Amino acid sequence: MKIRKSIVLPGALIVYLGIIAYMAFPEYQKNQNHFEYFGTIAGTLIIIAILFVFLRKREKNSLSSQRRKDASFRRR
Repeated sequence: MKIRKSIVLPGALIVYLGIIAYMAFPEYQKNQNHFEYFGTIAGTLIIIAILFVFLRKREKNSLSSQRRKDASFRRR
């Protein structure tokens, strides 16, 4: 089974976001700036979700074009 880029890349970014959010939490507690802390996390999650959708779509298009090429090759 091939490891898909649409799973690995967003997964790695979510782990990175979690680590960065954990490291920034003491600063958030000190300043109590809710919008900056949670807004940054939410914005980053939205970007990761969009990346996941586009990578998934790209993989499906690549797979379907590969299947079409294989089918046309078999017909010859």
